[in-house]
Amino acid sequence: LSGESTSKQNNICYLNTKNITNIALRHGLVDDRTDDLDLQSLKTLMKDKKEQIAAQSFHEATKPGGDGFILAFITEGGKRYLERYGGRGLVFDDTFNVTQYTFRLATLMVTDDAGNGFPCVFLLSWIPLRISPEVK
Repeated sequence: LSGESTSKQNNICYLNTKNITNIALRHGLVDDRTDDLDLQSLKTLMKDKKEQIAAQSFHEATKPGGDGFILAFITEGGKRYLERYGGRGLVFDDTFNVTQYTFRLATLMVTDDAGNGFPCVFLLSWIPLRISPEVK
């Protein structure tokens, strides 16, 4: 490809994550997505899965651009893992915007007896959060 002019190169060279997301949406390949508006899709998902959610905290955006939006939730399975293995240590992992939504996802994880990581708490926000651990 490097020897060809850019006009002859295949468009696949210029794909980005937005293109891939659009292709997946067009062909119905995105599970649990119910609406083109991310916030509405998340609200529907939380409503439909409410029996699997142990606790949640939801804050609407305070500005039209989305600032202030926060959704945090823990599943029933995540709660059990957190209670059982949380005393060993916690890992807070940020996905760096690699999600099907325009929101940023961070996950609180624990490890089980075999050393496998298990996501317990999920935090979606419009902007990256700065979290400072408080040591007591």
